[in-house]
Amino acid sequence: MAYDQDNTKACLKCGSKCPGFMKHSWRMLCTQCHCAYYEHDIDDFTNQSILDQLDLNQSSFYDKYMDAQNLAKQFGLHWLPIGVKPVEVNSFLNSLPKDELPHGEVVDHIRRQRLRKQIPLQDRKPALAIEELWHHSNDSNPNLENELIEANRFKNFRNFHDFGIGFVEHMNDKDGQPCTNCSNIIHFDDFCIRIKPEHSLIEEMSNIPSNHTPAWHLNCFRCTICHEYLVDYIYAWLNNQPYCLRHYAQSVRPRCVTCDHVNQSILFLQKLFYSMNS
Repeated sequence: MAYDQDNTKACLKCGSKCPGFMKHSWRMLCTQCHCAYYEHDIDDFTNQSILDQLDLNQSSFYDKYMDAQNLAKQFGLHWLPIGVKPVEVNSFLNSLPKDELPHGEVVDHIRRQRLRKQIPLQDRKPALAIEELWHHSNDSNPNLENELIEANRFKNFRNFHDFGIGFVEHMNDKDGQPCTNCSNIIHFDDFCIRIKPEHSLIEEMSNIPSNHTPAWHLNCFRCTICHEYLVDYIYAWLNNQPYCLRHYAQSVRPRCVTCDHVNQSILFLQKLFYSMNS
């Protein structure tokens, strides 16, 4: 979903052939080069906390996440994960890949790009996004109310069942533990990423012994589909694997290839498409 703030952003695919992104009234494509909006140099332009945007300001991890971001500001960083103590900040930074260190304009821009791509604006509060999209159409829709109900049902199930934020701790097993992603050993006292206990693995579907909770190397906590680093360690748990919120959504609901919205019903999608093209 594109916004006016995205206009003039360079196309990362076409380069100088595209004079800059130009928003279509409802399609996700650039009217100049016809590439998708997320193939341009867009980023997340809001300064509101991502958890507030997801309606998760009452969640159990909200305060921990905000405390981590306040700690990051004290150290001049763009972000820190839940679990890192003030005395551990420098050692945590030394454990990250150099191009993932959360300081500097370039890395801040990359993080904002990931927020926008992995957690699309229209997925954050899908009911509001659907209403906004429908206002651009030329027709009324008797199914809109049901669609909004389904959109809120989708959001609530995601937020309170499948949503999670990975947190950092030291590996406490003296023998180490296999990484859930690469199966290589995470050694004792190394930093690792854990997830909330409710998102446990089924032993038959993993290489992790049942007496271990899942753990990842800092470099291995990635979306199952796009394999990108999970921004701020935010994930949705599906089929015993972590997904970015974009690929989680389109794994459980159809995503329109034209407007990039997650749709709660095919009939609604078809009616919306024909209305906007009439």
